[in-house]
Amino acid sequence: MNNQISQAMLRDAAHDNEIGLYRRYSEEEAATHLGITKPELAQLRSEGRIAFVEINGKVVGYFGHQLLTFLLGSATKVDLSAKPKPEDSLKPRTTAQKRAAQPNINPTAKLLSVQETAAFLGISRAKLYELLKEREFKTVKIGKRTLFKRSSIAEFIERHAQADRRR
Repeated sequence: MNNQISQAMLRDAAHDNEIGLYRRYSEEEAATHLGITKPELAQLRSEGRIAFVEINGKVVGYFGHQLLTFLLGSATKVDLSAKPKPEDSLKPRTTAQKRAAQPNINPTAKLLSVQETAAFLGISRAKLYELLKEREFKTVKIGKRTLFKRSSIAEFIERHAQADRRR
């Protein structure tokens, strides 16, 4: 298990995401919980980036704690594309390039990072932190990370949509 991920963090994440720590999940269930496709999961497995259960050389599944350890180590959707070249990061970026670089938000994820939430709402991270101080969202703290509950984001949108309709 990753040394930075404590048992308490795993238990909290398991509770928040309704994942049984010692329940065995099929490949399809694991991919769904991770918000990736089965081929992407197979690639992660072949690269040794996620632990799995193997008996007699055959993959038989994933325990919940293996999925959560992976999720907590990379709380955003896995990007399996090639890494950018170092010289690309030095070039000035156009607005279109900045939009293209926004995170790919997993539609089934129950928790979103600050960057994902800001991109989803179309606001800056600074504005999102202002709203957070005003207690507009329910969040989950995992270590130093603040993650936003998708249900809380939906409630925020609904509250503001109703306020706009009243005007």
